[in-house]
Amino acid sequence: MINNLIKQIHASKTPYHCVKTVQEALEKKGFVRLYEKDEWKISPDGQYYVIRADSSLVAFSLNGAPKAFNIAAPHTDCCCLKLKGNPDMTAGGLHKLNCEVYGSPIMSSWQDRKLKIAGRALYKGKKGFETKLIESDYNVVIPNISLHLNREVNNAYKFNPQKDLLPVAGLEKGDIKDLVGDAIAHDLFVVVDEQGYAFGRDNALFAAPRIDDLVGVFSALEGFLKSPKGQTGVVNVLALFDNEEVGSLTRQGAASTFLFDMLTRVILSGGGNQEDFRRALAGSFLMSMDNTHGTHPNHPDLSDPTTQTNLGGGVAIKHHANYHYTTDAISAAYVKDLFNTAGIKYQDSYVRSDLRAGGTLGSINSGRVSIMAADVGLAQLAMHSAIEMACVSDYEECIKAMTAFFKNFSI
Repeated sequence: MINNLIKQIHASKTPYHCVKTVQEALEKKGFVRLYEKDEWKISPDGQYYVIRADSSLVAFSLNGAPKAFNIAAPHTDCCCLKLKGNPDMTAGGLHKLNCEVYGSPIMSSWQDRKLKIAGRALYKGKKGFETKLIESDYNVVIPNISLHLNREVNNAYKFNPQKDLLPVAGLEKGDIKDLVGDAIAHDLFVVVDEQGYAFGRDNALFAAPRIDDLVGVFSALEGFLKSPKGQTGVVNVLALFDNEEVGSLTRQGAASTFLFDMLTRVILSGGGNQEDFRRALAGSFLMSMDNTHGTHPNHPDLSDPTTQTNLGGGVAIKHHANYHYTTDAISAAYVKDLFNTAGIKYQDSYVRSDLRAGGTLGSINSGRVSIMAADVGLAQLAMHSAIEMACVSDYEECIKAMTAFFKNFSI
């Protein structure tokens, strides 16, 4: 199971590649693609998916006339570097690439690593623009400064992204057109190209790039495909959003109308009306899936003093007084009852009161589609590092949790 996850992560170097990976898995199971610009004609037992902007996807499976939704919502994007439109630079006889930071990566972790260029490019075709996924057949590296030239590198060195995070792509001057050809525009990223691996006694742990949040994507996908049909009248929904790491304020992000549009159209295309839609929302539930910070073995003092969230502790249910996480007592009770009934190992997760919690899709989506929601995920270490770390059994519990959610959950 973990080997399959590692392969999926390696194939999903950008949100565009991630959506392509998910799309292929859905189509193998008979899901049919719909387009937002078309009129929808859906069957009461049909299985469908919609892609927006190449990087966000909503799949749904009906089981009779739709009366409620069970939704799992992870994000497809990860912290990385993004190439500027005209990235080619030369210095010291080397070709380097002008980048800007996407999200909030741990900058030092990106130096001296095996990286590559990946993303999408758009080309003018006879019927409009055509999109092509891009992945370089060569690697790039961001070289560190020698200790002899930077004696402060181990003393809280302050990174300058314009100087310190530019990857080297070869000798002398190069041209990004060698990679994208006559593309009219492109979204290209510098991403980690290292294969994930299991490690430790009995290979109980694993390390890989993009664990945050591709573990959420693929555990939700596995559960969704294992239990495509839930309770009668409940529509199972897999909602994957881009741009969570930069605030979600895009037309394909969780702050957009994407989820609202999809749920509305499911009800209306199924013969319902706006009253049916409002009633369906009242009986729906959202599992916002993103990881949380596990107790760090070298810095346990950074964890909450009374509630430890440990690797190997099972699915984490995330709480926050100011609702950076959307879980409340009602949604927590529903989730815990589901997990207890299904035999899912779980734990509660709180952030130290003097540290800031990261936000998730749950609260953002709740502002657009007001339904009951909880934030869940697995505990990990090194969040936002180029290589992150988590526990194999927690990933397995996440799959079991999502399978039970899609198969048995109903409010």
